[in-house]
Amino acid sequence: MYIYYFHLLFLPLLVYVGLMKNKSPDWTYSLLLGVGVLGILYHFFKILSVELQPKEKRDQLRKQHANHEHHDHGH
Repeated sequence: MYIYYFHLLFLPLLVYVGLMKNKSPDWTYSLLLGVGVLGILYHFFKILSVELQPKEKRDQLRKQHANHEHHDHGH
């Protein structure tokens, strides 16, 4: 659920930078770079945490993740 809050915090910044283009302050680009790097690191380590598990556990985690994506609907 926290990922939705994170998106709500940063998506307006993306819209602002997109609308303002060259008028956007330089710090917005640095912030977006930082968010991008953190997002890449987070997803990289999530993938590693699954891939380093034994095959049975890995398959179970993938199945849980697939079920979660199809049934979450934001609740």
